[in-house]
Amino acid sequence: MVKKIDEIRLNKKIDGITDVRDESDRTGLRVVVILKKDANAQAILKYLYKNTDLQVAYNYNVIAIVDKAPVQMSLSQCLDAFIHHREDVILRRSRYELAKKQERSHILEGLIKAVSVMDEVIRIIRQSKNKADAKVNLIDRFEFSEEQAEAIVTMRLYRLTNTDVKELKSEFRSLSKDIKRLKQIIAKKDVLHQLIITELQQINEEIITPRKTAIEEEVEDLSVDQKDMIADEQVVIPITREGYIKRVSVRSYESSSNPITGHKDSDDMLFHGPASTLDTLLFFTSSGKYGYLPVYKLEEAKWKDLGSHIGNYLKMDANERIVQAYVLDTFDPRTEVILASRYGMIKRTRLSELEVSRMNKTMVCMKIGSMDELISVNVSYHEDDEVVVCSRNGYAAIYPVNQISEMACKTKGVKALNLSKQDTVADVKVITKEVDQLLVVTEKMMMKRIKVSEVFHGNRPVKGSLISKLIKSNPNYVYKVYPTTAESVFTISGTERIQLTAKEVPIKNAGATYSSPYGKMEKFTIHEPLCKIEIGTWKAEQPEAFVQGTLFI
Repeated sequence: MVKKIDEIRLNKKIDGITDVRDESDRTGLRVVVILKKDANAQAILKYLYKNTDLQVAYNYNVIAIVDKAPVQMSLSQCLDAFIHHREDVILRRSRYELAKKQERSHILEGLIKAVSVMDEVIRIIRQSKNKADAKVNLIDRFEFSEEQAEAIVTMRLYRLTNTDVKELKSEFRSLSKDIKRLKQIIAKKDVLHQLIITELQQINEEIITPRKTAIEEEVEDLSVDQKDMIADEQVVIPITREGYIKRVSVRSYESSSNPITGHKDSDDMLFHGPASTLDTLLFFTSSGKYGYLPVYKLEEAKWKDLGSHIGNYLKMDANERIVQAYVLDTFDPRTEVILASRYGMIKRTRLSELEVSRMNKTMVCMKIGSMDELISVNVSYHEDDEVVVCSRNGYAAIYPVNQISEMACKTKGVKALNLSKQDTVADVKVITKEVDQLLVVTEKMMMKRIKVSEVFHGNRPVKGSLISKLIKSNPNYVYKVYPTTAESVFTISGTERIQLTAKEVPIKNAGATYSSPYGKMEKFTIHEPLCKIEIGTWKAEQPEAFVQGTLFI
């Protein structure tokens, strides 16, 4: 048992055990399980009861002969069969006793009648030729039955005393009562059942055997929620472009001098952010699917380590790549997810629709065509939120979230933007009332800020207004668009790591050209924050920090 508990600890099937010791000696049995500070002791004890020999359950297989055939029975069926057996025994016994007592009562009835006319009975017997003739004469004279006549002719003379006559009458009265009682047992079910109870109580009093088991009205539920055994610890989760993931302790993260996590040379960090071990990681892939994993199930590693591919935790197609990720503690039905595809489809789905009982593979969140892909996933909390949809050729429109149809997971959505033949959607973002600026970034890392008021506001679907001129001789397509303020700070990894405050990027009108303080970059990585979905609002240091804190891109 101790070895099994230690294996559970080593394999980290539960996260709260730090050590287990066998301290048994000649004074008795003692096993000590050391837990982490914040571990749920009762939940871990339930888990050990269920998964080790700390508590052992014995199953029984009852096969009994019922109606001359072997039958496998449950406890209730056994009790029913036993009660039926006792009914049968008592009924057979009662019928047998009733027949015997009725026979004896009939004889007594004849003897009592004979005693009352004994002088004439003696005269008839003396005048008869033999015993058989005497019986016939008595039957003819007094209408006795054959059995009664036999009892009279064989009766001894001492039975004619006054005492014996009284005994005969007393016995007859007693037999009459017994016959009445036996008839009630045979005829009435409730009388029969009361007799069974009385006899079982008598046996219990005569044969005293202490009960070896306890019968309880309520049995402790040993079902274990895995989360109850996980200590609430703050960790950092990095996700790379190729889908490598791990959870890192805050100590390992803070002690690292490199702000970029360990990754392959061909890979780069895509998201990173804080999470609790009790949270759930929710991610969306380019093929319109999603999956989620409890944070505590992620491999614990150092910040500089590579980690494990997300495909090690659940099944996903080889061509799927992660486009967005969040952490959450509940699938709140008031929260909505806005999903958009490359070729201009958009829809709104309740976060609660994404919760399933089994999470061993990625599941469909948006029906995507063979040539299309999911490019953007945003979260909306308020009815007065708006979305900005920006195309690769530089057209953009802003409209209320409620203009987007609310749909179930396995649906295609509605048209987000009227796109020209060669155009596609570059990015979609949710805008709250507090945001008044947009930061537009192109594929060559050129950028500018524009006022939200300069973007077309209307009803879906529209072509929108031009926020970026497309020069055919030197095209610079829109890559991302971010709600921002002048004080927001963002970081870009390219040939070097760059930190930039939004106010360093000039505010320009929609048709103006872009600028870049650091020159053009043909290859760079945008680091998105791993945001936490809260009930009704973001955490202070998370996405709406766009308006008052740090912006990661």
